[in-house]
Amino acid sequence: MIGQTISHYKILEKLGAGGMGVVYKAQDVKLNRTVALKFLPIELTSDADAVNRFINEAQTASALDHANICTIYEIDETEDGRMFICMAYYEGETLRKKVTSKQLSVSSAIDIARQIANGLARAHEAGITHRDLKPENFIITTRGEVKIIDFGIAILAGQSRLTKTGATPGTMMYTPPEQLQGKAVDHRADIWALGVVLYEMLAGQAPFRGDYEAALVYAIAHESPQPLVRHRPETSEHLQRIVDKALDKNPDTRYQRVVEVLADLQRLHAAAEAPRFEKVFRAKSARQWNRGMIIAMVLALVVAGTGIYLFLFDSSHAPHQAWTIRPLTSFAGLEHRASWSPDGSLIAFGHIVKGNLDVLVMPAGGGKPVQLTDNPADDVAPRWSPNGRFVAFVSDRGTGSNIYLIPPLGGVERKLVETNVPSVERTMRLKC
Repeated sequence: MIGQTISHYKILEKLGAGGMGVVYKAQDVKLNRTVALKFLPIELTSDADAVNRFINEAQTASALDHANICTIYEIDETEDGRMFICMAYYEGETLRKKVTSKQLSVSSAIDIARQIANGLARAHEAGITHRDLKPENFIITTRGEVKIIDFGIAILAGQSRLTKTGATPGTMMYTPPEQLQGKAVDHRADIWALGVVLYEMLAGQAPFRGDYEAALVYAIAHESPQPLVRHRPETSEHLQRIVDKALDKNPDTRYQRVVEVLADLQRLHAAAEAPRFEKVFRAKSARQWNRGMIIAMVLALVVAGTGIYLFLFDSSHAPHQAWTIRPLTSFAGLEHRASWSPDGSLIAFGHIVKGNLDVLVMPAGGGKPVQLTDNPADDVAPRWSPNGRFVAFVSDRGTGSNIYLIPPLGGVERKLVETNVPSVERTMRLKC
């Protein structure tokens, strides 16, 4: 097929093949973009079950608009009746290749699992269970983005099975015990598969092994995988608990929702990132901090004084311009020390809540603020980390002021530095 033009797609090269399709890289000659075409194997075109699964894949994935789910453009068929799905083409490689090459660090594995959980959360929200999660069905782009592909045997909540009676969809290794036992499965089957994938990324091998299918089934149903520290000594207890809970053989004591897995992975990811910023903040002594505040205040007064002088005494030499000023907030209180996120999309600022200053974050274009802190002390001077993943602020708690980090959409705050700034300086900060 290479070199042929089907519809308005010119076939460039073969990317891979599986039981439910052959995938080619192609050029969309109408829109001048690179796409991937997945063809139903010719021998399956007369198989009604296979055709239904193929159509189900296109319909299911196209209904999920999410950054971590492969984009489906259309489903069509050739003149000889061979069906194909046109989807986005991503530069990168499958997760299987990364696992096999053992090039994944612990932090990378956590980040990939976090993105998978994010995409799954969108699918589950729509009532869709993927049922075939495995490293071959994840593309890791050159930008480090994860794309979930192949919804061929996905199933809607309450929908009848699309596979033949008695058949076990998916790959055996990623199939939960309840499915192997012939019981009804739901979205918790995807959580099990995610746990297997996360274990495999960290250990470099599957959690359950068997030379024969019966031995593998027994291992999945009755055996516990080796602790991850045997393969990765740097594995934390928190990470081990996440994997153990995802691989709980009883679906009722497993994670019940993938958003719970996502929340735990987000906290773990944030904790892994925090030490980088901790070094930066520890390098700042209390003396340097206060000196910086004084310099900023002096510069602000100079700029303000210059502006007032020009406005009062030199306005005749400059043309008058009309400016439209639109307030972003409308609180009956003090907005204190606004700070832009690195990408310019968010603003962090202090605001008096119940008599104390707290840190809030809101979109730069206006909208509903998110209150990050809620403490009986003043939280002031919010500043963003270089990559925008944390907001640092000073809080007057206890005998002195401390520096804290908190994720920009809320979460667990982390104390970094004891600055020993006396509590009486809280009044001075309010006047700045």
